[in-house]
Amino acid sequence: DDEEEQMRMAIALSLGQAPGPAPTGGAPEQNLFEDEELRQSMLAMVSEEVWIWLVANTTPELRGTTTASSGKGEMLAVVERALQSQGMTLGSRDLWASAEALATSPRPAPAASPTPAPTGPTVQKAASDRFDRWDYPPGASQRRNRQADASPAGMAAIGMAPVPPGDAQALFERVFGTAATNDDYGRWENQAFTFSDAPISRFGLVQRSGGPCGVLAPVGGFMLRFLLFSNRPPTEFPFPNGFPNDDEREASLVDALCYVMFRATSASRYIVISASTGGNPSAPAMYQRVFDTIGDVQQFYANHLEQLLRQPTSVMSFVYSVLATRGLGTVAQEMDEMDALLVGRFGHCQQELLNLMLIGRATSYVCDGSEYAGGNPETGLLVTGVPDDARVEVGYLSQLEANRYLTVGSRYKCPEFPLWVVGSATHYTLLFSLSLSAAKLSPAKELQQKADAAFNKHAVDIEGGMATPDKLRDIVRELAVSYPQLNEAAIDEARRAIGQDQILLSADFRMWAAQKLLPNGEPPQAQSTTLFLMDGQSPPGPSVTKVVVEVCNIDTNMAMPDQNEFQATIQTRWPGHIVTTTPL
Repeated sequence: DDEEEQMRMAIALSLGQAPGPAPTGGAPEQNLFEDEELRQSMLAMVSEEVWIWLVANTTPELRGTTTASSGKGEMLAVVERALQSQGMTLGSRDLWASAEALATSPRPAPAASPTPAPTGPTVQKAASDRFDRWDYPPGASQRRNRQADASPAGMAAIGMAPVPPGDAQALFERVFGTAATNDDYGRWENQAFTFSDAPISRFGLVQRSGGPCGVLAPVGGFMLRFLLFSNRPPTEFPFPNGFPNDDEREASLVDALCYVMFRATSASRYIVISASTGGNPSAPAMYQRVFDTIGDVQQFYANHLEQLLRQPTSVMSFVYSVLATRGLGTVAQEMDEMDALLVGRFGHCQQELLNLMLIGRATSYVCDGSEYAGGNPETGLLVTGVPDDARVEVGYLSQLEANRYLTVGSRYKCPEFPLWVVGSATHYTLLFSLSLSAAKLSPAKELQQKADAAFNKHAVDIEGGMATPDKLRDIVRELAVSYPQLNEAAIDEARRAIGQDQILLSADFRMWAAQKLLPNGEPPQAQSTTLFLMDGQSPPGPSVTKVVVEVCNIDTNMAMPDQNEFQATIQTRWPGHIVTTTPL
């Protein structure tokens, strides 16, 4: 067919032969990309599948891993694995550039023996580098110098040195790119960490213009993580007796910022950056100071809060600090598109920046672990969300899931604490509860999710929920990782109950798992959950809204035909519930 003929012609071109019978023998020794004219000719005449095959078979590490009959998904998976081994990823928007990066990247010389070369010790934090709550001296907020000097001389006075221009430029371009408008940049240049003055929202941060909410909401979430779930958490909202006081607010802010930085690196090296205002935004002036322990960073922020956190560029400077601490190279490798920006049009935070704030990784998606786009390996596009080893203390819910553009994984939906950043098309807010139980899945729901995950790993059709019966043993063993009582006898029991037909259905497996692991049904659950939504946007706020989620035994689409997008978003976490909201 036409594609086979394209394949033959492309291989012939790469071998320097005239088109004719399919060539035999090994792949060419020459690099496919050395001849620019040849490369352009091939780009013009071959399909994407053929190009991927050529990359896979003209790159030394990949020879023999695919054949001319390999499908697109298999080809892409091969190239993806090779890219990952070199610290790169296959970008969906720039397939050719990523493939070329693989084929032209320097390669180590062959080893003299099959013995692997030592990789050296794993980078890890020093024993003295531990995160603890900052012991804020009582009354420190009242004694603070409000006339702090943020000029170059003032930065030098607190031990901060200029960031080399090339490094500053690299940080700026990773965040804003080279085509950022003054308006987009200005949204960030004029945003400090400012507390709300309203009694009902004094625990929160104020957002002055669109854009930085993707940083303020996660930081506000970690502030509440320390304020609400610590030594003396409040038991009612609105918080009584002026809680939190000024000292508590400042301490929680310092702790939240340092905790984000602490989680962003596995090494004991933290870089605090302060960016100046004015001047040429595409060539920003920045100042930095490097620390070996997070405790020193806490003390530095606490001692110089006015200079570092109350200046117009404070939020932007914190983003630079987290990026520099994690490393621009590491951040690029974590993104599914290595050239992606962290701030998009209208100054809006991209998912990579939000994930960096929430879990310390600049991944591009919100699924659990890695998965193929659309759940289909044939797409060849492997995307990464929340890694298996990431600790999720502040979760995430997205309006895009309510609109069926994506699915947020259970790790973000069920964080360690009842705190969620809620994302809409243009804004991020903070949802919280005073009850730890609000973050937990019911036993039945947790079992259902784990049963589905175990089944999907061995399914032949994930969308259709089908697997072959011979995979039942593997599926049960997968589920047994979370439920050790599923022994070999349970596998035999499952085979007799649901493994006799030609097709194994996920619904049947879920039902069997529920009967086996929850024989008495689900324990009684709370009929309603009370949450609160903090929106720091000013104007019109800041504002707080009470959100009540109630169990509903009828179709919620019929129960609430006029639900808004926010209510639909909350139902992605609490399906089958009615959501009511009341401004406070």
